[in-house]
Amino acid sequence: MTDEQVREIKQLWTIGKYYFSLSLKIKNRLPKGILASSIRAITDRFSCGQAFVGDQRRVMLLTAHLGSCAIRLATIDEIFGEDISRKRLHTYNTLEGKADLTCKRLERDRHRIIHFILRHNIGHQEPHGSRKQSHNTMEEFLGKLGVEQVFESMESVIRDIQKDIQSYC
Repeated sequence: MTDEQVREIKQLWTIGKYYFSLSLKIKNRLPKGILASSIRAITDRFSCGQAFVGDQRRVMLLTAHLGSCAIRLATIDEIFGEDISRKRLHTYNTLEGKADLTCKRLERDRHRIIHFILRHNIGHQEPHGSRKQSHNTMEEFLGKLGVEQVFESMESVIRDIQKDIQSYC
């Protein structure tokens, strides 16, 4: 790895971990019922035109911080490339291209690729036009996950990437 790549990875890592720590602080203040709610249920509440206050605002901020963290982690994996982050980047690239991708298959790899799924969800264009079937499946899968499940998967990815950073940077 070049010095420039190492610098960029360390910068992304620092900011990603910061966003994750913000999400943890908020998570600790939310009732278990909200943490068990699916991402789809949370999203649907936002579209009801209500003011975002109290727990509604906190869960919105928690998911936003997780998304911001995910963008940085996915970028780190892209800098590492498939040689280093094979279990994450290669897995996501393989699944992203599958025309017959299922939620069951995504569940198997959730703890490795949730950061890519979150980044994709943030970066997609709305309203949804014609796109790959795998993207529709990823959106469906993410919508079914509970907030706590997404958080736990992000913790797993962070532990995994931290090991790679310690080994290669």
